[in-house]
Amino acid sequence: MAAWHFNIFIKKKNFCNVFKLKLEKIYFQFKLFLLINQIQPLMFESVIDYFI
Repeated sequence: MAAWHFNIFIKKKNFCNVFKLKLEKIYFQFKLFLLINQIQPLMFESVIDYFI
């Protein structure tokens, strides 16, 4: 019985770790997306300045 509970505990722990990794990946992509959105207008303005 104790071993059975332990197996469930390990499975839950693994699930939490996988979930955490997924969240970190999503968070990283979101930060990257924000960074690109901040850089793009600057690039766009510099390109316009270059052509004008």
